[in-house]
Amino acid sequence: MRKLIVFLLSAVLLLVLVSCTSSELPPASGGSEPIDGEPEITAEPSGERDGLPSEAPTAEPTAAPADEYPLPEDPEAAGDCVKDAEIIAHLPIGDGDDCLSFIPAHDNYEDDEGPNAFALADGKVYVLDLMNHRVVVYEDGELSFIPFSDRDTHDHYTAMAVVGGSIYLVGTTGGEREVAVYDMSGERTGSIPLPDGTDPGAYALYEEDGSLMLLTNDLEAFRLKDGVFVVENGFHVSDPRVVNGSVTVSVDGADIRLDAGESTALGVYRIVNGRIFCIGYGAEVSYRVYDLNGELLGATAVEGSSALYYPISSMFVSSEGELCVMTCMKDGVYITMPHLRK
Repeated sequence: MRKLIVFLLSAVLLLVLVSCTSSELPPASGGSEPIDGEPEITAEPSGERDGLPSEAPTAEPTAAPADEYPLPEDPEAAGDCVKDAEIIAHLPIGDGDDCLSFIPAHDNYEDDEGPNAFALADGKVYVLDLMNHRVVVYEDGELSFIPFSDRDTHDHYTAMAVVGGSIYLVGTTGGEREVAVYDMSGERTGSIPLPDGTDPGAYALYEEDGSLMLLTNDLEAFRLKDGVFVVENGFHVSDPRVVNGSVTVSVDGADIRLDAGESTALGVYRIVNGRIFCIGYGAEVSYRVYDLNGELLGATAVEGSSALYYPISSMFVSSEGELCVMTCMKDGVYITMPHLRK
């Protein structure tokens, strides 16, 4: 119950802005219309997009125009964030040294525990391998590992960012609520106190204009300046915890109503380049993109029957507004760039 609450809280985050061996969520579904203006699928990513690896396994190239994605051969796969997506990385789950760790709920663990967060930076994918106390790095099909120097410390991190050659992890370390800072060798180099009166269980961390940004579950955005988080204003989300399929965002003084259907908890995650990125929790876990008029531009969803675990921080949006998703499936962890469908 504690992890579910934290998981739902993470869905309501805003930018200035989850073994069970099976899941009861139904398979993802979606329509057939792509987001206008999405790039063409290529055999290999160009490497020029912010944070994406220069080489990774992808779908076969097609002759589709740049603003269209072909539908998958299986129509039921349309809108699936693994089957209808460009695969950036696929990492194994298991007990081996090269595997990400997953531990089902049992006597010592109230909830399932597994990879909890990810980030993309400098052409690499960084995955928080929480139960192995390390970060796994994927680059050009190869894995490397950054073990934490204080790996014996009891810690629980819920979000991660890589900014300026440092790894930032937010949560609780040895009972202290903070953002822990590590270098690329895994040596802990410092910590940053969290803003007063905030809960460490649900945050987003991300990079913006070269700075570390933090978003609390109270929907306050902070920028790190001279070692201190300074609040930034400008956006507001009304009653974000209500489960009625809609949420209202105030952007530059204008209210924008976002609808996701009944019995869906819709949380705003980030606003980039005039697009509002959201996570929906209901009959399925979905990722949705709206414009500033509240119109749904496209969506993707997790196939629940194949899901092993739902990470707390499963969404990444680049500074160019490109959406990437981490899904923990029975055959491993996928980092993908989904084809958003209507």
